[in-house]
Formats: sequence, structure tokens, C-alpha cells
Amino acid sequence: MNRSESINELASALSRAQSEIGSALKESDNPYFASKYADLSSVWQACKAGLTQNGLSVSQFAESAYTEAGLVVSLVTMLLHSSGEWLAGELRIAPAKQDAQSIGSCLTYMRRYALAAIAGVVTEDDDGAAASGTVKAAGAHKKPEPQMPPVISALQELVLKLCALDPKLTPDAVLGTFFKPRNGKPLPWDKVREFRTEKQLRWAAAGIEVLRNQYADLLARHPEDESQQPDDRVVVPF
Repeated sequence: MNRSESINELASALSRAQSEIGSALKESDNPYFASKYADLSSVWQACKAGLTQNGLSVSQFAESAYTEAGLVVSLVTMLLHSSGEWLAGELRIAPAKQDAQSIGSCLTYMRRYALAAIAGVVTEDDDGAAASGTVKAAGAHKKPEPQMPPVISALQELVLKLCALDPKLTPDAVLGTFFKPRNGKPLPWDKVREFRTEKQLRWAAAGIEVLRNQYADLLARHPEDESQQPDDRVVVPF
């Protein structure tokens, strides 16, 4: 992180701003896991008023460079105060492909997380918003789905991390490389997420070990911090 010599006024303004900043609603659909997430627009809408009303603004700019590992895209995010004080941080990712679509996906991903981090924005589930009376959640009267076993949740988290590192991957493609029944087609996520028997859960746990190695290989080519390392603690409920 870089900063101006003094950040006294910026810190005071950010403190006031964060008392006004709300949560970013998860309004964008993730078609692979039938879930929602807060996109860049939602994060910006959550913090824009609080920042600007307190003399704060955010600037983000991208650069690229070729390293021994290939093309690396970097994003610098600056939090600026009207006094001239500032904070800045940099995030770097190596796109899976060196085309405009992959680079654009990386930049959107980085802009969203960097903005949320520097402004202190958290995401809010639609159900939570409905409970507070701010929005009416779709299907609020539907019976909640049964909770997934821990090993299936861990598998889902690992698959999402793989897809985040390599935009050309899809969850079904990742799972299909391991979950192939004899004389059958690769299983999509809709089938794997329904695993409940002991035999199925053992299969899922074995799949995590294989996919964790695949993720480690991808991660080695990306200048990510240690927080992106896969969790070695997989709870198998049997």
C-alpha cells in the first residue's frame, strides 16, 4: 500500500463516509450455481454517495507488463480526499488468455474487489435485505433448500476459485474432468450438488484432492497473495 505523507483528514472523512455506506446487494445471477453476487455497479452504488458527500473519490487505472510467467495485468486503486491526501493499493493477475475478453474479465473482477476493499463495502444477501424491509426478495415464501454437506460446499468453493483464476473454465467443465461414472457422461454441477450418500461424499472428497492440485498449478502462474490458497481443511461427514 502507498499513501500520502499525511492521511489525517482522509481518515476522518472515511470514518464519516463508512457510517453512511450501505451493503452491496447481490443482484447479479451466477447461472452455474443458481446463486447471486454483487457486481461492480452494485458495489459502486453502495459507496458512491457516502464517499462523494465527504470529499472522497476513487480512481482506478490499469497497466500491463510481460514477465517470465507471461502477461500480467495490474490495477491501481486510489482513494483520494479533497485535501490532497490519498491511499493507493495495487492488485495483479495473469489472465488465462491474452485476448481482450480475458483481460476485460480480469479488470472487472479486480475493479469490483479493489473498490469494495478500499471503501469498506460488504455484500448483503437478498434475504437479509428483505428481512430489514429494504427490498422484497423473490420467492420469499419458498421452502429453503436443504443445506449442502460440508464436503460439497468445500467442493463448490474450490470450483469457483478455479473458474475465477481461469475465465475460460466453467464449473461443469471443471467437475466433468473427475466426476465421470462408468459408461456415463460427465456429471454437471446440478447432479454433483445432490450427493448425499456416504459413497458419493467419499467420491466428492477425492475430487477435492484432485482439483486442489489443479488449482495449485494455476495459482503458481498467478501473483496472488496467500489468502487465495485453497483450504486444506475438508470436513467429510462420515
